[in-house]
Amino acid sequence: MIVVIVVSILAALATPSMIRARDDRHAYNNAMQVAQMLRGARLRAIGRGGAVAVYMTSNGTTDRGTFQVYEAVTANPIPGSAPSSDATNRTPLGSCLTPDWTTDMPTGARLPLDGFNYNYNLDVDIDFQTTLKLNYVNRLGTPSNAGVPAVWLCFTPVGRTYVSAAATPAFNAGDSFIDLDICMSRGGACGSGLGLQRHVLVPPAGVARLFSR
Repeated sequence: MIVVIVVSILAALATPSMIRARDDRHAYNNAMQVAQMLRGARLRAIGRGGAVAVYMTSNGTTDRGTFQVYEAVTANPIPGSAPSSDATNRTPLGSCLTPDWTTDMPTGARLPLDGFNYNYNLDVDIDFQTTLKLNYVNRLGTPSNAGVPAVWLCFTPVGRTYVSAAATPAFNAGDSFIDLDICMSRGGACGSGLGLQRHVLVPPAGVARLFSR
């Protein structure tokens, strides 16, 4: 009986630590999932020869982080007939600047590929939140280092990266993009939450990297 009581007490004392470790691991897994998604988008753009864009949104507890991946495509012309919008007749577009990223095929030029939504179940229980922060200098030499509610990040087949901090993308060839910092934390917004903050850093024309602090 004494052994059982001691084990029960130790288990009760260890439970809060185990819950915190589980929550931190969940935040890390979410950040790793986003990093892998961005790496996959970049590799697809290079391998397919078409532009691939990732649309990201966050707004505190209203939107804890939503990520969607699209490929720029156009309908293949079939000899003797009008271009077809069938799923088997799509050609990648290599430019981030010209496609209509706001509408899916066949009306627009984007093909949905993948996506994540961190607004359910454990994400809500642990108050998981995402902060999108841009660090860049635009074509006029104006620096920016501020959180934004929406970001489009586009990869070209040659490794060029474009960014647009708006729900409707407006990529500009003159902007010099430095990096995108996607911060994920539990227990509150980035900088005020609990435990380690997970950051996914995307440098210009580089591979997304994950680090903690």
